[in-house]
This record gives sequence, structure tokens and C-alpha cells, in this order.
Amino acid sequence: MRLRKFPVTAGSGREYEVEVVRRYAGLGNMGLRFRIYKRESYVSLFGRIKQRRTLMQSDNYWEHQVTNVVERAIALVRRVEEETMSGIEREQSYAEFERWDGRIDANE
Repeated sequence: MRLRKFPVTAGSGREYEVEVVRRYAGLGNMGLRFRIYKRESYVSLFGRIKQRRTLMQSDNYWEHQVTNVVERAIALVRRVEEETMSGIEREQSYAEFERWDGRIDANE
């Protein structure tokens, strides 16, 4: 079984694709694989608009560990959002460090 949902819109407005695959994991057990993709549009060499999928997160669970697939997908998208936002904040802190004059005030 393969389930896909696009778009899944996060709180920041970014859109993701969520894929859930149920598969045989051995010894009579079933596994669930969750994958979160980010889709980007780009212009190809000949001027056509195409879509690129970038894997952002991939997690595997035993089927008995997951009671609600929707809640698990929401948690994974939130985790991807947190990682993305921390990366953006880190990049901003590099620019802030470049502007810093090197002084430390007594108030800080």
C-alpha cells in the first residue's frame, strides 16, 4: 500500500509531499515508511517548467507502533519545519556575527 498527500501545508506556508508505504518487514510483521519531500519548480534547459522532489525526512516504524498515521505525518512535517527554521536562524546569525563590533555590554 502506498499513500501520498500533496500539498501538505505547514504553518510557515511551505508545502511538502508526504508518502506512507506499508510493506512486509519480515517474520510476519508489517512496517510503515514515512517520507517527507519538498517540491520545487524549476525551468529546464528547453524552457519547460518541471518539478523536483527533494527528500527531507525518512522514518521507518513497525506498524504496531503507529496508531494514527495522520498524527505521525504531522509530527514529521513539524520536525522538518523546525530543522529548516533552525538552519535559517543559523544563517542569519552568521550575518549578525559579521556586523557585530566585538563589544560586550554590561546589560547583556
